[in-house]
Amino acid sequence: MAAGVKARPLDRANPLPLWAQIDADLRRRLRVGAFDDRFPGELELATEYGVSRQTVRDALRRLREEGILGSGRGRGTWVRKPRIEQPLG
Repeated sequence: MAAGVKARPLDRANPLPLWAQIDADLRRRLRVGAFDDRFPGELELATEYGVSRQTVRDALRRLREEGILGSGRGRGTWVRKPRIEQPLG
């Protein structure tokens, strides 16, 4: 993990749902390379943010749908590398 890139505390008084706050924070951390070595599991993130595993799943689902994260049964979650596309010809 990039040095000093910790989870920001969630604001439970904020009308923004907790999953959306986690989503925004994970995106921030991804931009600065916080998960270059490994992406934490759901339980680790739930503990880090102080929320239920389902709340973390809701945040991760959106990142997976956008292709930012990949996951597989028994393989965990990982950061997908951007695909470089070049026209042929």
